[in-house]
Amino acid sequence: MQFNLKLLFISFQLLICLLLYPANREENKKRQYTTHRIDHAPRIDGKLDDECWNQGVWDGDFTQQFPNSGGDPSQETYIKVLYDRDYIYVAIKCMDTEPDKIRRILDRRDKFSGDAVGIAFDSYYDQRTAFEFNVTAAGQKIDLKHYGDKSQDLNWNAIWDAATSLADSGWTAEIQIPFSQLRYNKGNRKIWGMHVWRWIDREQEESHWQLIPQDASAMVYLFGELNGIERIRSSRQVELLPYASVKLDYKGDQQNPYIGKWHTGLNGGLDAKIGISSNFTLDATINPDFGQVEADPSELNLTAYETRFDEKRPFFLEGRDIFDFNIDQDRFFYTRRVGSLPGYKPDTQEGEYSDLPENTTILGSAKLSGRTSNGLLVGLMNSVTGKEFGKIYSDEGARTVTLEPLTNYFAGRIKKELNNANTIYGISFNSVVRNNDEQVLKNNFTDNATSGGIDFTKYWQDKNYFFTVKLTGSHISGSQASIKDLQESHLHRFQRPDAEHLTYDTLRTNLSGTGATIRIGKQGGQLKYGFKSSFWSPQFNINDIGFVRVSDKVEQQAWINYESIESSGFLRKYEFEIDNRINSSFGGEIMDNRVGLEANVQFQNLYNTEFKGELVLPSFDTRVLRGGPALLKDSYAGAEVEVESNSAKDFSYFVNSGYWHSFGFPTKYYHFGGGINYHPVNQLYIGLDFDYEKNFENYQYIEDIELGDNVLYMAATMDRDILLTTLRIEYYLSPELSIQYYGSPYYSIGAYTDFKRVNNAGSKNRSERFHHYKTNEYAYDTGKEVYTFNETNAETFTMDNPDFSFAQFRSNLIFRWEYKLGSVFYLVWSHEQTRNENIRKPKIHDSLLNLFAARPSDVFMIKFSYWFSI
Repeated sequence: MQFNLKLLFISFQLLICLLLYPANREENKKRQYTTHRIDHAPRIDGKLDDECWNQGVWDGDFTQQFPNSGGDPSQETYIKVLYDRDYIYVAIKCMDTEPDKIRRILDRRDKFSGDAVGIAFDSYYDQRTAFEFNVTAAGQKIDLKHYGDKSQDLNWNAIWDAATSLADSGWTAEIQIPFSQLRYNKGNRKIWGMHVWRWIDREQEESHWQLIPQDASAMVYLFGELNGIERIRSSRQVELLPYASVKLDYKGDQQNPYIGKWHTGLNGGLDAKIGISSNFTLDATINPDFGQVEADPSELNLTAYETRFDEKRPFFLEGRDIFDFNIDQDRFFYTRRVGSLPGYKPDTQEGEYSDLPENTTILGSAKLSGRTSNGLLVGLMNSVTGKEFGKIYSDEGARTVTLEPLTNYFAGRIKKELNNANTIYGISFNSVVRNNDEQVLKNNFTDNATSGGIDFTKYWQDKNYFFTVKLTGSHISGSQASIKDLQESHLHRFQRPDAEHLTYDTLRTNLSGTGATIRIGKQGGQLKYGFKSSFWSPQFNINDIGFVRVSDKVEQQAWINYESIESSGFLRKYEFEIDNRINSSFGGEIMDNRVGLEANVQFQNLYNTEFKGELVLPSFDTRVLRGGPALLKDSYAGAEVEVESNSAKDFSYFVNSGYWHSFGFPTKYYHFGGGINYHPVNQLYIGLDFDYEKNFENYQYIEDIELGDNVLYMAATMDRDILLTTLRIEYYLSPELSIQYYGSPYYSIGAYTDFKRVNNAGSKNRSERFHHYKTNEYAYDTGKEVYTFNETNAETFTMDNPDFSFAQFRSNLIFRWEYKLGSVFYLVWSHEQTRNENIRKPKIHDSLLNLFAARPSDVFMIKFSYWFSI
């Protein structure tokens, strides 16, 4: 019986319709806590011996949330909340019958390690947004922001203080939060949402003051209530963070004989946070410096698609949830576009050397965000990057070349929430405007790019069910040369010879596209499911300011998920999910057709196991030949499994492995990885991860060859090895004083055999899909490292040896000292060595020895920032 994935997909949709029944959830009864105003502030030392802690009321009766939702916690917890005009104070008593087993692990800020407690305030009282302040038993601070359903943003950072203390009966936490770090509506007397939680690491147990069940559809709307706050400051505070830095660069691999290897520089800038009102804030930065930011992971990308890197720069991380208008992995505002590598790289002739900057300069950026009391949320951001130049050196002297125009980036987002945030609609608008005042800029950059959309979300049945629709559009204008390059880019490939639904026009000066998505399903309860349908038209492009991996796509997806909320037998927790996805182009080409299964299990010994399996039916890759015809790829299947030991131990580990195999040509892929996490003492962390990949890709694209009136698309079987290792060593003298080391060697080699050219890319007959070159049809010149191929019509062509050995080592050593709240002193050493050879070195140690023999590039930096408020 033939397996029909389309039938399975339809069955999913029918099952979803049958399961859409009203949920019978008991109405959530909110606990209430009334705070007390004090005249004398406590000293924040974690000891709770100040006079003020004799005032107010202690509250307890926590409920276990995990592993047994609704059960009794193993240890008692008590809280007290006080306030004055400027601050809110929180005391938490964590009783423990075995205090010697409390895990007091020092770690990076915003990383959960060891025992911890936290409190969150829905200070807008909008039942969607909350600000959370957590502290570990070792005294390390963790702050985050809640938004949406169960979404959280750990990149939100506030200026606040906390301390902890160990006692015979357990441990205590003392927290001081300035009202200036919160956002709230006007009015003298306030009601806020409040959530308090505790984590006991050795038991992997979480308990809540107001229970938020594991299977809850959302989080903030289930908070308890905090009453009694009145006559506090307006939050209209100005916070300034000036910085100064000294940087020393050394480029040991500098091949340019016209410039030195050492470069020094002085830099300075300013970050500002201005409280326009109690619920709106203006963030601004002038000449930001990101020298202490950890480098991106190494990668050798051989695919036809762009790599999306995570944002790590503080200014762009904070408040990014405001601009959320994403659809799965696609981003309508991808902040890495701002300050990226210059977009134009000039060609150099023999005897010429280039000196080009690694990123465009951000002259300034400003961000306005907040919300009104009637549920109107606003986010506006504007950034300006400078015109960027480089130098080309030769015996005739140096000449200046333009690499990037003066550019303005704007992003706007407005949302309106109604009916206790059960109905939400909004708009998004982004634009990029470039000053292309030179011909080289007109040819290589578009003039204007705008994108926008509208969205609508509806929740019902206690937020268990949801419906979302988004409609989007994009428009780009520029010179004929820039739009021509855009049509040929990886996102579009309009030049494809077999795509009759695409129009390739070299005279175009603009490009406009549309997109839409609909999602409906159930997100609460133990059983969850959903369906999604979306499309991006062939002309859709938001990549000047956003990130879309591929346009010309119609996608349908369905999924079902089941999650336990109580431990049972030897299982502590388990979760299963099955999903089905079908993608096609506007021309009807099936680009993806797969079904997947995922299972996650935690055992009573606190070991975790994750399994993923996937079956992919034959589909067309419309991008792999870089503008050539769509290539039919055979079906394949695979699975991977990961096992993680008890992370509550001082020494823990994980191992994973996966294997995928094609049912057609002998294409296969497997990987093996693992890692350890070790705390020999509470102040020291050692982490080591590695991943080894082996890939036999039967039709790896190499290049296209113009031969007379024909274009030959060359491919081969690639045997590729990848080894990535990451070492982290972190030592903490205190929560504010640390030394952190990050080192990551990356190694990738590839050898090409069985050379072939595409003959009939879409043929189901594998023997007709390619012409495989026999050994007598090509020859290799070892000295020139060039292949010469002989065609049957006596024509010949040459191709460079595509084999490669790429190795790279990147590391950071950072001394960080927060000598005053919000003020930090850094000493940074960044190191990089890269070796890229056009030859395969089959032994890893050969490539690594060559790597460490390469001349290094080093950056040494001292940075000093000082936070103060007005």
